[in-house]
Amino acid sequence: MNDQVLYIIDFDVTEGKETDMQQLIEDLMESTSKESGVLNYHWAKNGNIYDSLEHFESSKAAYDHLTNFAENFAERYMSLGTVISTTVYGNPNPAVKEILDGFEAVYKQTIANYSK
Repeated sequence: MNDQVLYIIDFDVTEGKETDMQQLIEDLMESTSKESGVLNYHWAKNGNIYDSLEHFESSKAAYDHLTNFAENFAERYMSLGTVISTTVYGNPNPAVKEILDGFEAVYKQTIANYSK
């Protein structure tokens, strides 16, 4: 079975903290670019709703990323707004689920997948 993990986090940035959020995203992009097993790390926004799409080749890669995030960025991230939703695709292991559950994750069962 494919061990890839993909999740999308919708985050409501507090008004007036957009500049701080942009700086955090730049710092996250730089840090994540050095991690192994990252297939896609994408940020988008609509108004003050910021989305991150995070795709990893394995639960290990997702866990490593989430651990780095928790140690270096989580406090700053949470000071800038509120998580609206977290949708998870793939087959994350229990350790990854435990972390994502802190973001009130909803898990979608994969019924078909094509990936190179």
